[in-house]
Amino acid sequence: MFFHSGRTASHPASSSHRDLSRRVSFQASERGNRLNITFFTGSVVGYVDNPTAIYTRGLAHGLGLRGNEIRVVEERQNHAFARTLHAVGSDAARHFYDNFRMFQHHTYEPRNGAHLLEWVSREIALIDVAVAVAGLEPELCCWLANISRAGGTRAYLTFEPEALTDEAVTTLELEKFDLILAPTQPAATIAWQPIAFAVADQDRSLDIPTAPPPDVPDDIDPIRAAEQFETILASARSTSRG
Repeated sequence: MFFHSGRTASHPASSSHRDLSRRVSFQASERGNRLNITFFTGSVVGYVDNPTAIYTRGLAHGLGLRGNEIRVVEERQNHAFARTLHAVGSDAARHFYDNFRMFQHHTYEPRNGAHLLEWVSREIALIDVAVAVAGLEPELCCWLANISRAGGTRAYLTFEPEALTDEAVTTLELEKFDLILAPTQPAATIAWQPIAFAVADQDRSLDIPTAPPPDVPDDIDPIRAAEQFETILASARSTSRG
C-alpha cells in the first residue's frame, strides 16, 4: 500500500467533496487572486516507479480546490504511463480520470526542435505560472527555463531533492528559473524554497508498488501544500515587480 489513512478515500462525486470544492473555489474567487498555472510533467497518470506523479497531482488538486485554474500536461504515451499501464492495467487511468476533476489534464504529441519551441512559446503566453516538474524531457525543461514573459513566473519542482545535483542544474539550465521548489535541501548548491509533499485523499489507499520515501511527513494535506505554494509564489512575484 502507498498511503493508507484508515478510512475510505474520498470520491469527487460525493456531496461533501463537491461542497468543499465549491466553497474553497468561491473563497479564492472572492480574494481575486486566481492564477492560471500549468504543470509540465513526465506523467501525472503513470505512477509506477514514479511517485512524483502522486505528489504532483496532489498539489495540483489542492491548488484547484483553492480556485486556481490548473492544467497538467504530459507527452502522449510517455514511458511512465506505458509502464503503469503494463503493470496495473487500465485501472490506473480510470482511477485518475474518475477522481481528479479539480484540474484539467492534457496530452501532447511528442515534438522537438522548432516545433517544440513554437508549442512552448504559445503555452507560456497564456499562463501566469509554468511549473516544470522533475522527470520532464530535458529539451522541454530547457525551453521552459529560457522562455519568459512579463509578469509570468517559471518554477522547477522536484520531490526528489537528492537527485537535483550540480550536474542536473547545469544540464537543465535550472538557474534561469525564477523558483526552485523541493521538500528539503537539494544536493546542488542552488537557491531553493521548501514545498510540502501533498497526497490527495483519493490516492491515500491506492495500491502502488513503490514505497514512499521514509521522510514523507504525516501531514500531506493538499490544501496546506497549495497555500504554501501560493505564498512562495506571491513573494516571488512581489519581489520581481519591485
